[in-house]
Amino acid sequence: MRLTLLPLVMIVNLPTACGGDDSGDDSGTSSTTQTPTTTPPTTTPPPTAPSSTSGADTTGDPADSEPLPTSGPTEADTTGGPIPNDEYIARFLGSGESSILIRKRDMAADLCTTIYVRELGTPMGYGGMWPGEYVVQTAYITQHADTCFDLSMAAVDPVDASTVSGTGYWEPAFAYCPEDGITIDLTVTFFSDQPWVPSEVTMNAMALDAMCV
Repeated sequence: MRLTLLPLVMIVNLPTACGGDDSGDDSGTSSTTQTPTTTPPTTTPPPTAPSSTSGADTTGDPADSEPLPTSGPTEADTTGGPIPNDEYIARFLGSGESSILIRKRDMAADLCTTIYVRELGTPMGYGGMWPGEYVVQTAYITQHADTCFDLSMAAVDPVDASTVSGTGYWEPAFAYCPEDGITIDLTVTFFSDQPWVPSEVTMNAMALDAMCV
């Protein structure tokens, strides 16, 4: 009897280095390692101090800010004394018959208007209401406003006024020098064919300082 030997082939399933194909197996453990994400620490800014000025504009440079104009009374208005005025000048002459000289200069029109009021003077028909027994002795207008406040200069080519209306006041009426100034609210009219002479000039000043001589 003869025996025939058949070769025996053994099939061994070895694992691969790549871990095999697991695309169809979702139940396995993933071999991918995730790097943890580092979140930077959050810095809280310090609290801002409240502004001491309510409603102020802080967008610009404070050095470039200009002060707002004020519409209230100035310091001179509240002291009770004379108020500086660059449009009018007055001189009070005390003597047996006191007198007041008031001038208004108009630099734009190059004019100078003068009113001379005298105590116990002769009424000249100009008019106006004045303290005590003061009356207007003369009123006129000239050119050359640049020399209007130089009371030592004589008037050059004056044109006499026609009327003076309104009021002039100082307190007390018979004081040697009005400590609280002179207040005037006057209208001076002119009738002249000179082209530079206006038909009227208004003179308004409150607590006008007077030079007392």
